[in-house]
Amino acid sequence: MTKISERWKHNGIVKGYCNICGKYDVLTKDHVPPKCAITLGPVLQKTVSEFFNTREPVKPLNAKNGSYFRTICSHCNNEVLGGLDKAIEQVTKSFKDQLSQYMTGLKIHPIIRIPFDSISFTKAMIGHVLSEPVN
Repeated sequence: MTKISERWKHNGIVKGYCNICGKYDVLTKDHVPPKCAITLGPVLQKTVSEFFNTREPVKPLNAKNGSYFRTICSHCNNEVLGGLDKAIEQVTKSFKDQLSQYMTGLKIHPIIRIPFDSISFTKAMIGHVLSEPVN
């Protein structure tokens, strides 16, 4: 018998303790990776341990609009992480633009250089890692 991924536990909850500030409150959806870095679409989800478990097959969660967790409160999602997501968005957009130029022949050198605010980018990435559930 195939069991269902544990991922459903992190999508179905409404209230809980915020992984960032620790406050008990209504939890919001936090896309991982952030929406600004990807094109949202259907994705099959398993936890890392379920993915690498070869003994017992696990049926993935079928997410219709990207991978997200309900593990952080509205304040942390919108005020703390939301303001920092611009740093991720700028790097992602610049990378995609430069890659597209190379792939279409507009740029002949296969080198991508992206100046960015490393502190804001790192804070944003660490915030999204912290928002992931702890098993």
